Amino acid sequence: MELYNIIVIAANEVTIKFQQDALDCGIPSIVIDKFIEWNARNTEFGLKASETMCNSYENNFETMQTIFSIYTVLFEITIAEAEKVLNTMNGEVSGIEYKGLICA
Repeated sequence: MELYNIIVIAANEVTIKFQQDALDCGIPSIVIDKFIEWNARNTEFGLKASETMCNSYENNFETMQTIFSIYTVLFEITIAEAEKVLNTMNGEVSGIEYKGLICA
């Protein structure tokens, strides 16, 4: 379970860094919050799959190969479906400025 704990810590650190980087780039916090909410099931799936893999393999190399494959697929899904977040905002960004433009 030591490897799984490392993965959980890394996942949390990546999420925190993503939030800060997005804010630093001027992305409105409402968009960041909605994305995190929307992406929570992918994050949960990735962590549960990691836990299962950590309990299934005897050596860390095979475990990490499998986990990296799972996360590669999850990242591709996240990128391909990220636009859904904006489509569900229903005017929540109206009036918010982003890169010098006011959202309508």
